[in-house]
Formats: sequence, C-alpha cells, structure tokens
Amino acid sequence: MQTKSCFVIMPFGEKTDVNGEVIPFDTVYEHILKPAGKKLESHGISVNSVRCDEIERAGWIHSTMIKHIMESDIAIVDVTTANPNVFYELGVRHALKRKVTLLVRRRGTKLPFNIQGFNVIEYDLRIDAANKAIDEIAEFMRGGIEADETDSLVHQVLSDLKVQYGDAAGGAGMEIQKSDRIEYRLQNAPTQRIAIITGDLRNVRGMDVWVNAENTNMQMARFYDRSMSGIVRYYGARKNQAGHVVEDVIANELAAAMETTFSVPPGHVIATGSGELARQGVKRILHAAAVDGAVGGGYRPIQDVAQCARNALEKMDQELSAENLRSILFPLLGTGTGAGNANAIAKELLLAAITYLNDHPNSSIQTIAFLAQRRDQLEALNLALGSCPGLEFVSAATAKA
Repeated sequence: MQTKSCFVIMPFGEKTDVNGEVIPFDTVYEHILKPAGKKLESHGISVNSVRCDEIERAGWIHSTMIKHIMESDIAIVDVTTANPNVFYELGVRHALKRKVTLLVRRRGTKLPFNIQGFNVIEYDLRIDAANKAIDEIAEFMRGGIEADETDSLVHQVLSDLKVQYGDAAGGAGMEIQKSDRIEYRLQNAPTQRIAIITGDLRNVRGMDVWVNAENTNMQMARFYDRSMSGIVRYYGARKNQAGHVVEDVIANELAAAMETTFSVPPGHVIATGSGELARQGVKRILHAAAVDGAVGGGYRPIQDVAQCARNALEKMDQELSAENLRSILFPLLGTGTGAGNANAIAKELLLAAITYLNDHPNSSIQTIAFLAQRRDQLEALNLALGSCPGLEFVSAATAKA
C-alpha cells in the first residue's frame, strides 16, 4: 500500500463567514476531510492527514508549517472564510508544488476574484451532502496522485520552474535519509517481487546485482562526483588504510571489457565484478549505457531507457545464469546527470520489469528493486506503481543496513 502525506490548511474551531454564519471547522476536518483520505485505502493508498494545530509546537511553528506545505504529497485548502493566513499558505503551496493541491469551501460561499478560476469542491455538513463531498475529495486526491497533471497556476504559467529544496547546488535537502523497503508481488508470479528501496545507495545490502547508469562511452565518473557511477567506482576500488584508492578495480575491468572500442550502442549492458562492494553482498555490477554525451552539452537520457532494463535482466538470466543471481537493483536511469524526467522514466522501467517477469515465468530473478535516493524519485516511483497493472502490495519495512 502506498503511503501519502496530506497537509490540511484551514481555520481552527468555530469561525464566522462573510454572511455571519458560524462554521465548525473542527467538525469539517474530522467528519469530511480526514474520512476522504481514509476512503483511498480501498485503492491501495494510505493517506496520513495532519493540520497545523496537530504539529509538535517545539521550535518555530511557521518553519514546521512551511516544511509540511513543501513536503506533503497532498494539500487540502479550505477557502471558506477568505482567511489571509489560508491564502498565504495556498500561495506558498502553489509556488513550491505543482500538484496535488485541492481547494474546498462550504456550499454557498463566494470566492474572491483571484481564485474564481480554480476548481473548488463544495461541502455541507448535512449527511447526504457531506458524503458527496467525501467522495469528490477522495476522487480528486486519487486522480492527482495517479496522474501527472499540474494544478498550480504558478507552475502552469512557469512550466520550466524547478524548485530545489536544501542545497541548491546538489539538492541534498531532497535526499531521503531513512532506508525503507517496500515490496509488491506479481499476481501472475506471486513468488517474484517488485521493490522500492529508499535512502543512500551506500547503505543498501542484500542485492546480488547493482545496475550502474553509465554513458555510451562507458567512462565511469570521478570518485567524488555526485553520481551512482562515482559511488560504485570508489566503493568498489581497493583502498589503503588512509582511504586512498590503490587499485581502481571496477573501472579497470570495465575499460578492459571495452578494449579498443570507443562507445557502445544505447541500452547496451556490460557486466563486471563488484570489487570491494562484495563486502555489501554485491556479486555483479551491470553497466548500462543510459545516457548520451555531447561536447559542451552534457548528458541526456537515451531514447529508450527501458532497453537498459530489458538487456540487464536478459544478461542475468542468460550470460550470468550459472552465478545464482536472484536480485537486482536499478537506479532511475538517466535522472541524475542526465536530468531525465523522473515520472516518465520510472514508468518505463517499472513496465519493462513487470513485462519481463510476466514474459519469462522461468526466470531465476526473484526481486527487481528500484532505488529512490531523493523524494522526487520516490514520488515518481509511487506514481508509476499506481498505473502499473498486476501488482499487489506485500510489505513495507525499514531496510537492513
């Protein structure tokens, strides 16, 4: 089951609207907005709703509020009383997140001119009207989670706007610190798993094969580059007691495999040993040509990133079949230095993995996992999972480091 966070922006207690009518907002929250989130459990989505007054008040409350506005998968904004604080928080949300932001109001409330063009769901505390609002809010949330559509006017107008949270140079603030493992099983092959592993690649254990997103020239990144290639190269190298590389094990093996060849076709996969990464249980590294380079233009994802996944899985089942390899870890190929669209690539890779297992019922591969080191990657994978057929949620647990 997917878990989504929902931040509810609304007045507290009883407030009077512009018509002088008293509105019990706590009742609206408890009997309409929170039940709407609960309704999504039947669709495999668990929504954890929180309101500002429920946040731990230690420290500066406004700082915590802004983090919730930024980090929550869903925001529900009640504009009934035209409260200035509510509108301020709505503006912050629209600037920071391109989706999923839902506006609600009590039936009959007039909207200010500035937001008259927005889709706003009406509610009423009468039982029949309340149930209708619950259904509409739940459907809007589900649609927003599953569809890659923008509902922020800011991001609709400024379609190239990118919001970086934390270290502006490297996006460190977007990185996921906690190592979790979320598993799904295939309905047609219940012993096989599709998994998401979150957190730092260096903490991953128990995966037989790591797929390294490489360029078509198969030139590994420098040791201290912010890339999977750099991490694989450094941690696979043999080092002295001071931590300095004395033998560039994986890079040397990859270069030897290339011989005098300058490049490989897009999607091509070359297998090497894992060097010192064997200490983490890694038996093989599969280097996938996932990005093309251009002089002065950097890297971009290849046209068919899913071909990397298909070739890697075939290599495990065919060329490496004697090595008893049962699990494989993919990054979101092309979304690092290649700056590819995480939503599109996540869907391509997941569909390729599911299709491969369905088409190869005798495959020895038991688990195909995808790494989410950043929040945007996890969001993209969860979005893609919602549109992939034939999967059933199995479990979610903190991964063993």
